[in-house]
Amino acid sequence: MQYFKCPDCHNPDLELEKARVEKERVMSGRIRCSACNSIWPIIDGVPRFVSSHNYARSFGAEWNLFSKTQLDSHTGTTISRDRFIEVTQTQPSELKGKVVLECGCGMGRFLEVIAQNPDTQVIGVDFSVAVDAAFKNLRDYPNITIVQADLFRMPLKFASFDMVYSIGVLHHTPSTRSALHAIARHVKHGGLLAIWVYRKHLVPKPHHLYHYVMRRLAPEKALRFIRLYHPIPWALRRIPLIGKALASPLPISDYRGILPLSPEQQKEWSFLDTIDKMTPWYIWRHTPAELLQWAKELAFTEVQLGATPCSIKMRRPVMQARRSA
Repeated sequence: MQYFKCPDCHNPDLELEKARVEKERVMSGRIRCSACNSIWPIIDGVPRFVSSHNYARSFGAEWNLFSKTQLDSHTGTTISRDRFIEVTQTQPSELKGKVVLECGCGMGRFLEVIAQNPDTQVIGVDFSVAVDAAFKNLRDYPNITIVQADLFRMPLKFASFDMVYSIGVLHHTPSTRSALHAIARHVKHGGLLAIWVYRKHLVPKPHHLYHYVMRRLAPEKALRFIRLYHPIPWALRRIPLIGKALASPLPISDYRGILPLSPEQQKEWSFLDTIDKMTPWYIWRHTPAELLQWAKELAFTEVQLGATPCSIKMRRPVMQARRSA
């Protein structure tokens, strides 16, 4: 609770009421602002600061269908750990004793990586009901807190986190630039901010165009359609030399020969990432030059583009004028 504030009036004095605790977890109850009297429920272990309908509605079906697919503990690999290090340019061991915020945690694949160190305190925020999958996956980690909230008005104090990161999420908001500015407020002076967003291509790919149709479907219909056509390009892509070209009109993600996964896991990852590429309402794509410009606007220092295209890491200056928390 020491990291929370009212998202409406910014009052830092919030009260936990009617709490029901199971194994040191608050499973239900409510959080009330002592200043404006706003109230938010805690349901199934997760404080809920959003309405039940939002622009991230498609992610709920996606992450709850494949709630464990990308967890390293499930795949028996270090894929998520390696991805975290590659994008954030940070080793999990460097976060020992730190307070970390993930913006757009999904089902918790990266939270699991950094929470292995019990001295790291982690808060994961997501706008969608993917928080339910994250909580189920990570409830045994006492150093993780899952929150359902809007990244543009998070119920968390400004300048409170040693590191804030977001991997593959900000481009699914109404404005990637505005979302970056919003989450940057929560970085401590001297703290780190790291993000990765989709890269802009000179020539649109087929799934870029499919997105404009798929996003208008109800999540259940979009999933049904992808599940229906997925076996066709999945089989075609195995044909030597011409397979990828034959399958291109029906775009899918395919990590065979790239990621060390079992055949069944390969299908799960393919299906999950195919959904992620085409069903969110907002999908923006950017250039490294844009990221550098945004870092300049924030007046952050030690700016470094990562090896992963369109990833960037930066530090908030220690002496930067403080904003009210």
